[in-house]
Amino acid sequence: MNIILTSGPNFYVKKDNGERKAVKLENTQLVEEIKKCVTRYNSLLFICSDPDDYKKSELFAKIIEKSLSLSGIKFDYSDLLDSRNWLFTKSLVKNSDLVILLGGDPILQMEFFNNIELKDKLKGFNGCIMGISAGSINLAKNAYCSKDEDVTESLYYKGLGLVDINIEPHFDINDIERINNILLPDSNKTSFIALPNESFVVINDKDFKLCGEAYYFKENSYKKIAKDLKKFI
Repeated sequence: MNIILTSGPNFYVKKDNGERKAVKLENTQLVEEIKKCVTRYNSLLFICSDPDDYKKSELFAKIIEKSLSLSGIKFDYSDLLDSRNWLFTKSLVKNSDLVILLGGDPILQMEFFNNIELKDKLKGFNGCIMGISAGSINLAKNAYCSKDEDVTESLYYKGLGLVDINIEPHFDINDIERINNILLPDSNKTSFIALPNESFVVINDKDFKLCGEAYYFKENSYKKIAKDLKKFI
Protein backbone atom coordinates (compact mmCIF):
# COMPACT_ATOMS: atom_id res chain seq x y z
CA MET A 1 0.00 0.00 0.00
CA ASN A 2 1.20 3.50 -0.86
CA ILE A 3 0.05 6.44 1.26
CA ILE A 4 0.21 10.16 0.50
CA LEU A 5 -0.46 12.66 3.27
CA THR A 6 -1.33 16.09 1.94
CA SER A 7 -2.23 19.36 3.62
CA GLY A 8 -4.03 21.51 1.08
CA PRO A 9 -3.29 20.96 -2.61
CA ASN A 10 -4.65 23.72 -4.84
CA PHE A 11 -7.31 21.85 -6.80
CA TYR A 12 -9.40 24.90 -7.70
CA VAL A 13 -9.66 28.67 -7.98
CA LYS A 14 -12.59 30.77 -6.81
CA LYS A 15 -14.40 32.95 -9.32
CA ASP A 16 -15.81 36.37 -8.42
CA ASN A 17 -19.25 34.83 -7.95
CA GLY A 18 -17.85 32.33 -5.43
CA GLU A 19 -17.98 29.38 -7.81
CA ARG A 20 -15.04 26.98 -7.59
CA LYS A 21 -13.34 26.04 -10.84
CA ALA A 22 -11.04 23.02 -11.05
CA VAL A 23 -7.52 23.79 -12.25
CA LYS A 24 -4.46 21.80 -13.25
CA LEU A 25 -2.29 21.10 -10.23
CA GLU A 26 0.63 23.49 -10.08
CA ASN A 27 2.45 21.12 -7.73
CA THR A 28 4.05 18.96 -10.40
CA GLN A 29 5.92 16.95 -7.76
CA LEU A 30 2.61 15.84 -6.24
CA VAL A 31 1.41 14.81 -9.71
CA GLU A 32 4.59 12.80 -10.26
CA GLU A 33 4.31 11.05 -6.89
CA ILE A 34 0.66 10.14 -7.43
CA LYS A 35 1.59 8.61 -10.79
CA LYS A 36 4.34 6.59 -9.10
CA CYS A 37 2.02 5.34 -6.35
CA VAL A 38 -0.98 4.47 -8.53
CA THR A 39 -0.41 1.43 -10.70
CA ARG A 40 -3.82 1.25 -12.42
CA TYR A 41 -6.36 3.89 -13.36
CA ASN A 42 -9.61 1.94 -13.38
CA SER A 43 -11.39 3.25 -10.29
CA LEU A 44 -11.13 6.30 -8.02
CA LEU A 45 -12.96 6.34 -4.69
CA PHE A 46 -13.62 9.42 -2.55
CA ILE A 47 -14.55 8.96 1.11
CA CYS A 48 -16.38 11.91 2.65
CA SER A 49 -15.85 13.78 5.90
CA ASP A 50 -19.57 14.44 6.48
CA PRO A 51 -21.61 11.38 5.46
CA ASP A 52 -24.86 13.36 5.19
CA ASP A 53 -23.66 16.50 3.38
CA TYR A 54 -24.03 15.01 -0.08
CA LYS A 55 -23.91 18.30 -1.95
CA LYS A 56 -20.61 19.45 -0.47
CA SER A 57 -18.95 16.05 -0.79
CA GLU A 58 -20.07 15.68 -4.40
CA LEU A 59 -18.84 19.18 -5.23
CA PHE A 60 -15.32 18.62 -3.91
CA ALA A 61 -15.09 15.11 -5.32
CA LYS A 62 -16.02 16.46 -8.74
CA ILE A 63 -13.50 19.32 -8.47
CA ILE A 64 -10.65 17.07 -7.36
CA GLU A 65 -11.37 14.47 -10.04
CA LYS A 66 -11.41 17.20 -12.71
CA SER A 67 -8.19 18.72 -11.36
CA LEU A 68 -6.46 15.34 -11.44
CA SER A 69 -7.69 14.77 -14.97
CA LEU A 70 -6.35 18.15 -16.10
CA SER A 71 -3.04 17.12 -14.52
CA GLY A 72 -2.86 13.89 -16.53
CA ILE A 73 -4.29 11.54 -13.90
CA LYS A 74 -7.47 10.11 -15.39
CA PHE A 75 -9.62 7.27 -14.07
CA ASP A 76 -12.20 5.23 -15.95
CA TYR A 77 -14.67 5.38 -13.08
CA SER A 78 -15.17 7.23 -9.80
CA ASP A 79 -17.47 6.93 -6.80
CA LEU A 80 -18.17 8.70 -3.51
CA LEU A 81 -18.61 6.77 -0.28
CA ASP A 82 -21.08 8.36 2.15
CA SER A 83 -24.17 7.40 4.16
CA ARG A 84 -26.08 6.44 1.01
CA ASN A 85 -23.85 3.53 0.00
CA TRP A 86 -21.79 2.61 3.07
CA LEU A 87 -23.12 -0.96 3.00
CA PHE A 88 -20.90 -1.47 -0.06
CA THR A 89 -17.75 -0.11 1.62
CA LYS A 90 -15.78 -3.35 1.35
CA SER A 91 -16.36 -3.84 -2.37
CA LEU A 92 -15.89 -0.14 -3.18
CA VAL A 93 -12.51 -0.12 -1.43
CA LYS A 94 -11.42 -3.46 -2.88
CA ASN A 95 -12.13 -2.37 -6.44
CA SER A 96 -10.40 1.02 -6.13
CA ASP A 97 -6.94 1.96 -7.36
CA LEU A 98 -6.82 5.30 -5.54
CA VAL A 99 -8.80 6.10 -2.39
CA ILE A 100 -8.97 9.78 -1.42
CA LEU A 101 -10.01 10.71 2.12
CA LEU A 102 -11.55 14.16 1.77
CA GLY A 103 -10.94 17.16 4.01
CA GLY A 104 -13.47 18.68 6.39
CA ASP A 105 -14.31 17.95 10.02
CA PRO A 106 -11.78 15.34 11.29
CA ILE A 107 -13.95 14.24 14.23
CA LEU A 108 -17.11 13.79 12.18
CA GLN A 109 -15.09 11.95 9.55
CA MET A 110 -13.52 9.59 12.07
CA GLU A 111 -16.95 8.82 13.54
CA PHE A 112 -18.08 7.81 10.05
CA PHE A 113 -14.95 5.70 9.54
CA ASN A 114 -15.63 3.90 12.82
CA ASN A 115 -19.31 3.38 12.03
CA ILE A 116 -18.55 1.73 8.68
CA GLU A 117 -15.56 -0.19 10.13
CA LEU A 118 -13.28 1.31 7.49
CA LYS A 119 -10.09 0.26 9.28
CA ASP A 120 -11.00 -3.42 8.92
CA LYS A 121 -12.17 -3.00 5.34
CA LEU A 122 -8.84 -1.43 4.34
CA LYS A 123 -6.92 -4.54 5.41
CA GLY A 124 -5.30 -6.11 2.38
CA PHE A 125 -5.87 -3.06 0.19
CA ASN A 126 -2.88 -2.75 -2.13
CA GLY A 127 -3.68 0.44 -3.98
CA CYS A 128 -2.89 4.03 -3.00
CA ILE A 129 -4.56 6.09 -0.28
CA MET A 130 -4.30 9.86 -0.29
CA GLY A 131 -5.45 11.95 2.66
CA ILE A 132 -6.38 15.60 2.27
CA SER A 133 -6.21 17.66 5.48
CA ALA A 134 -8.69 15.87 7.80
CA GLY A 135 -8.12 12.71 5.80
CA SER A 136 -4.38 12.92 6.52
CA ILE A 137 -5.04 13.49 10.24
CA ASN A 138 -7.24 10.41 10.47
CA LEU A 139 -4.77 8.06 8.80
CA ALA A 140 -2.66 8.15 11.98
CA LYS A 141 -2.56 5.46 14.63
CA ASN A 142 -3.06 8.02 17.39
CA ALA A 143 -4.65 11.01 15.71
CA TYR A 144 -4.27 14.62 16.85
CA CYS A 145 -6.72 17.37 15.93
CA SER A 146 -5.64 20.84 17.04
CA LYS A 147 -7.94 23.53 18.36
CA ASP A 148 -9.27 25.97 15.76
CA GLU A 149 -12.40 27.99 14.99
CA ASP A 150 -14.43 24.79 14.63
CA VAL A 151 -12.78 22.68 17.36
CA THR A 152 -13.12 24.14 20.87
CA GLU A 153 -10.19 22.17 22.28
CA SER A 154 -7.41 20.01 20.87
CA LEU A 155 -8.38 16.34 20.66
CA TYR A 156 -6.45 13.07 20.75
CA TYR A 157 -8.10 9.87 19.56
CA LYS A 158 -7.58 6.60 17.70
CA GLY A 159 -7.31 6.96 13.93
CA LEU A 160 -7.16 4.39 11.14
CA GLY A 161 -3.70 3.28 12.26
CA LEU A 162 -2.10 3.19 8.81
CA VAL A 163 0.73 5.61 9.62
CA ASP A 164 2.70 6.59 12.72
CA ILE A 165 2.83 10.26 11.72
CA ASN A 166 0.51 12.91 13.16
CA ILE A 167 -0.16 15.67 10.64
CA GLU A 168 -1.04 19.29 11.45
CA PRO A 169 -2.36 20.56 8.08
CA HIS A 170 -2.45 24.12 6.74
CA PHE A 171 0.51 25.16 8.88
CA ASP A 172 1.61 28.82 8.66
CA ILE A 173 5.07 29.51 10.07
CA ASN A 174 4.12 33.20 10.41
CA ASP A 175 1.14 32.50 12.69
CA ILE A 176 3.18 32.95 15.88
CA GLU A 177 0.11 33.28 18.11
CA ARG A 178 -1.22 29.87 17.09
CA ILE A 179 2.23 28.30 17.40
CA ASN A 180 2.79 29.67 20.91
CA ASN A 181 -0.72 29.27 22.31
CA ILE A 182 -1.83 25.98 20.75
CA LEU A 183 0.78 23.97 18.89
CA LEU A 184 3.69 24.21 21.30
CA PRO A 185 1.59 23.33 24.38
CA ASP A 186 0.00 20.45 22.46
CA SER A 187 3.44 19.14 21.51
CA ASN A 188 3.95 18.23 25.18
CA LYS A 189 1.20 15.63 24.75
CA THR A 190 2.07 14.32 21.29
CA SER A 191 4.61 14.94 18.58
CA PHE A 192 3.45 15.93 15.10
CA ILE A 193 4.57 17.16 11.71
CA ALA A 194 3.17 20.54 10.65
CA LEU A 195 2.63 20.69 6.89
CA PRO A 196 2.09 23.99 5.04
CA ASN A 197 -0.32 23.86 2.12
CA GLU A 198 1.22 22.16 -0.94
CA SER A 199 3.68 20.16 1.21
CA PHE A 200 3.07 16.42 1.43
CA VAL A 201 4.53 13.13 2.64
CA VAL A 202 4.79 9.87 0.68
CA ILE A 203 4.94 6.59 2.61
CA ASN A 204 5.48 3.13 1.20
CA ASP A 205 7.16 -0.09 2.26
CA LYS A 206 10.59 1.28 1.42
CA ASP A 207 10.64 4.89 2.43
CA PHE A 208 9.19 8.02 4.06
CA LYS A 209 9.61 11.01 1.80
CA LEU A 210 8.86 14.65 2.53
CA CYS A 211 8.10 16.90 -0.43
CA GLY A 212 8.15 20.60 0.43
CA GLU A 213 8.86 22.17 3.80
CA ALA A 214 7.58 20.93 7.14
CA TYR A 215 8.19 21.39 10.86
CA TYR A 216 8.51 18.82 13.63
CA PHE A 217 6.85 19.67 16.97
CA LYS A 218 7.81 17.81 20.13
CA GLU A 219 8.06 18.66 23.83
CA ASN A 220 7.34 22.38 23.53
CA SER A 221 9.78 22.98 20.69
CA TYR A 222 9.85 22.74 16.91
CA LYS A 223 12.34 22.69 14.06
CA LYS A 224 12.33 22.57 10.31
CA ILE A 225 12.59 19.07 8.88
CA ALA A 226 15.05 17.90 6.27
CA LYS A 227 13.88 15.48 3.58
CA ASP A 228 14.77 12.37 5.59
CA LEU A 229 11.79 11.74 7.84
CA LYS A 230 12.94 8.44 9.29
CA LYS A 231 14.61 9.95 12.35
CA PHE A 232 11.37 11.72 13.23
CA ILE A 233 9.19 8.61 13.04
